[in-house]
Amino acid sequence: MTKSFNGCNLTKRQHIRTKGNRLLSSLSSIYIANDVTPPKMDLTRLISLNGGQVVNVRRASKIVITQTATSLKDKRPEIKPSWVLDCVTAQKLLSYVPYMCSSPDSPGSDSDSIESNAVFNS
Repeated sequence: MTKSFNGCNLTKRQHIRTKGNRLLSSLSSIYIANDVTPPKMDLTRLISLNGGQVVNVRRASKIVITQTATSLKDKRPEIKPSWVLDCVTAQKLLSYVPYMCSSPDSPGSDSDSIESNAVFNS
């Protein structure tokens, strides 16, 4: 496993013993691009261990984890992998806004609260 993943893995083991592993269960389906660091397989495992659902097709997802912004205009938020790592380390859902790969297109999506974004509540 990568160094950045190992720190989250230790935190995850401690969390399972005390609170369970539902941290990411409220999120909609997540697509992980191939260009990510830590590797896609490690992120998939980390998201799944924390109750998240990873899908293999971008169009079936509500959230995209990627290292770089794409030119696709499909309105899915493109979020850097460090958001997942930081959420697991903090053991809470953090705002994804500082982790966006590109500026959001839709009005009102500059909210600092993850709960106010419909992507995470559907």
